[in-house]
This record gives sequence, structure tokens and C-alpha cells, in this order.
Amino acid sequence: MMDPAPTYCHTSFNKFGCLTFVAPEPISDDQFDLIIRFAKVFDQTYTRYNDIKKAEAQSREAQIEAALERVRSRTMGMQRSDELQDAAMLLFQQVDTLGVPIFGCGFNIWDDDRKAATAWMAGKDRLQPPFKTSSSEDIFLRIHEAAERGNRPSM
Repeated sequence: MMDPAPTYCHTSFNKFGCLTFVAPEPISDDQFDLIIRFAKVFDQTYTRYNDIKKAEAQSREAQIEAALERVRSRTMGMQRSDELQDAAMLLFQQVDTLGVPIFGCGFNIWDDDRKAATAWMAGKDRLQPPFKTSSSEDIFLRIHEAAERGNRPSM
């Protein structure tokens, strides 16, 4: 069995890490200067990548804040309790617009004893009439237990 050919590792360090080249033989100073130039371009590329990531995160946060403000504004402008249906529809639309895969969403308002709640729900192109849920049944039991613990339900 023959020994593998020797390899030489050439590395140019930069702001974000290093640019590494493996060659079968040592390289000249001119060739290494070329590697350094590529490393500088990589620095610029990675800086731009980070700037874009940051801008995308800021844009997403602005979209979320705008959606929250639309719902907040609608609920603050309510004059009657039955307007919760409209607020539920707006909530659904805003959450859907943000890309959350949902079938429906809305508000569940506990009764004073927390044994039941009134649900005001909306889905795509539909408003559901308000209905009562029982804290002792189905998914509502898990929601009630999670509320008592102060965390979210396990599904």
C-alpha cells in the first residue's frame, strides 16, 4: 500500500473564521496573497449575509407588531361584547397572514368559577357563534389544567 501524497493546508484568518485551502504542495507568496483576497471577499459576503438576516428578522418583527396593533386597535374600539366575534375573525386573519398554519382561533373567556369558558372563534371565511366549553372535557380539560399550572397545554 502506498502512502498518501502529502498535503499542505493554507489558511487565511478573517473576521468570521478562516478560509482554508488544501493543496498537494506548498504554495507561493503570490498564491497565498490570492487566498487572502478571496478571504476578504468572503468577509464582505458573510457581512452582507448577516445584514440580510438581521433585516429579515427586523421585518418579521415589524409584521408581528403591525398584526398585534391591528387586533389591539380593534379590541380597544369595541363598543359591545358581541364584537368579540369580529375581533376573533381579525385575530384569525392576522395569525394566518403571519404564516401560522391554523384551522381556527379566537378568545376563550373563563366563567368566574373557571369550570367553563365562552369561546368566540373564527376560521377561514367563517365566524362561529359563541359557545360554552367545559373545563372537565376533552382538550378543554388540558387547557384548564395548563392554566392552573401557569403554562401551555401539552397536546
